[in-house]
Formats: sequence, C-alpha cells, structure tokens
Amino acid sequence: MANILIIDDDLHIREIYKEAVEQAGHKPSVATDGEQGLKLIQAGGFDIILLDVMIPKIDGIEILDKLKKSPPKKPNGPIILVTSLSQNVIIDRAKYFGITKALDKSTTTPNKLIQIINDILEKKPN
Repeated sequence: MANILIIDDDLHIREIYKEAVEQAGHKPSVATDGEQGLKLIQAGGFDIILLDVMIPKIDGIEILDKLKKSPPKKPNGPIILVTSLSQNVIIDRAKYFGITKALDKSTTTPNKLIQIINDILEKKPN
C-alpha cells in the first residue's frame, strides 16, 4: 500500500482520483490548494504526489520551485503533474523542477492513472 498525495482544487477530480487510489489498495491524502499541499509535501513520506498546476494560493509550478529551494526533511516519491494545461513551456518548466511525468486530465482515465502509479511504484527502488 502506497501513500498517495492528491493536490487539486477541483472537488470532482479530487474525488475521482481519491476513489481510484483507494480501490487500488493505496492510501490517499488530499489537499485543496497549494498552501495546504506544500505543507503536506514538506512533512514528507508520500510515495507519489499527484499535483495540479492551476490551484489556489500557490500554483503547482511555484510548489515545485519551493521544493527545489527547500527539500522536505523526510523524502517523498515521484511527482506526477496532472493538469488540463498542455502548454509545452509549463510542462518543460515542471520537468526542470524534477517531475516524473505529466498527464492531461482530459485524457487520463482513473484506470490509466492507477496503471501509471503502479508502474512507477514497481520501478521504485526499495
């Protein structure tokens, strides 16, 4: 069972991801804005983080920037950017900050999301 952090302000998306993560046997935690999400990330201990870009208070790219400048004391696993923005400049900037993957919300089904999470977890060194 993996600890998965979901940071998204869209209630519908958050609930879909949370349910998919639970059904896959993992433990979801949720944050509704960037400020709350950053606090949870800084606390550490998540196996995977699902991060939206367009979230209130602190956007996803700013979170990545803050993490690069001040990494959490307790490490986290990979960050997957889940966004409806498809601009290459945003994705490239996120990759610069070390995201593992970028997913398009409009084309990523819950099953595909879980498959990607499980693939990443399988590749993770113990």
